Amino acid sequence: MENNFNLKKFLVENKLTSNSKILNENFAPSPNDSLGVEEANYSVSQAFKKAGIDMTKPVFVIASKYSTFGGDKVDKPRQEDANYIANHLDGERRAYLSEYEEGDDFPVFYEYENNTIFPEQIPQEAEYKLCVAFAESKDYSILQ
Repeated sequence: MENNFNLKKFLVENKLTSNSKILNENFAPSPNDSLGVEEANYSVSQAFKKAGIDMTKPVFVIASKYSTFGGDKVDKPRQEDANYIANHLDGERRAYLSEYEEGDDFPVFYEYENNTIFPEQIPQEAEYKLCVAFAESKDYSILQ
């Protein structure tokens, strides 16, 4: 009997991943909460558009890296061209997917609700849009 249980999907949907932080913490609201979490089997540009990002305007990017030896490292927000970031992250997404083998946990996902950054990390003029996450090792929160 084949086991179809997807651990990564279970952890993400139940907010048990390291990037979900601690349940019940007050993360900044997202206009995209209803979009949920999805495997990144479509381009980052498409995910940006789904999240309502205007590709003609810059975005803020907040990168987070995780350590199994304790603690997350969260970078300060930096402003970038939306098309540049979408293309850059899509290259990284394709690299992760090239190593993906059927049966493994899917290595990249989009998270449209904010479980990654706190309100005080968000620039005043920006709003959380989505997170592009890579194999539970790093993610990029995108704001506009």
